[in-house]
Amino acid sequence: MDTLLSLVERIRDCFGVQVCVHDVSGVTYSRASLNLPYRWKSHGCAYCSAAKQCIGVERCMLQKQVVMYRLKRSGAKPFYGVCNMGVCEYIQPVVQEGRLLAVVFASGVAREDAQAARRKLEESLARGGCALAEQTLQSYEAFAQSTFATRAILSFLAELVCKHIRSAAVSYAESGVQPDAYPVEAVSRSQSGTVRAILDYLEGDICGPLTLRDLSSVFFMSEGHLCRIFKREMGLSIMAYVKQVRIRTAARLLLKGDEPVSAIGQRVGLADPNYFCRAFKSVMGVSPTEYRRVHALDQE
Repeated sequence: MDTLLSLVERIRDCFGVQVCVHDVSGVTYSRASLNLPYRWKSHGCAYCSAAKQCIGVERCMLQKQVVMYRLKRSGAKPFYGVCNMGVCEYIQPVVQEGRLLAVVFASGVAREDAQAARRKLEESLARGGCALAEQTLQSYEAFAQSTFATRAILSFLAELVCKHIRSAAVSYAESGVQPDAYPVEAVSRSQSGTVRAILDYLEGDICGPLTLRDLSSVFFMSEGHLCRIFKREMGLSIMAYVKQVRIRTAARLLLKGDEPVSAIGQRVGLADPNYFCRAFKSVMGVSPTEYRRVHALDQE
């Protein structure tokens, strides 16, 4: 069987269609044939990267949360739509025995929607007042010209990837490992699949706005279950983990220049200066100002 990576790469090379696999269960860690680099899980193509620079990662993450909310409300039924940045997407959930394993996004510019998609992009850029609007439009044109797609093609390719994932998941189950309350949960306990999927998601924008409710929606789990499996494997709560990573990111930024402490707090998602200083001291043992001063002396 081909690997999932080779399949999505061939789809890109043949059709110019970008596939994103949002793993909500850890299934992409259950077999080597399903492993994917992070860029294939996060809309990491050249155009999407340019769009995120223009409008900010937070808005892209919000759109993904809206998609996941719609899937939950509809009972995980596939659907087609056009995102605010002009990308046409067919969204196909990977369901096995009534459980959601992953969500496949097949993205391009469908021929029948090309004009409407571009108008939606232009309206989004106009509302946002993006300084990189011209460069984003140029990147979009290149993306659109490289895509050979229609709604039917996007639907077919999304289902093709879904079948590949389901087939590999069934093959793994037949080898003797049976999932329990959550899809591939047995695999998750041995290989930290679910938790690694959560860490992958957090890696995409750990400094943006984030709540347990958001993560619960994105991963189709209750807040309690999400917290339990994360703490069981990581030894601390999700929000404590997020706090530590934000603070250590801030520590690196403090040593890179003379950017004000309050500005660095905002950059890592801790906009309240007083809270940022308290949180920093609780993790690093000293205040941000003292941390910068001590390390400056060490470098002299």
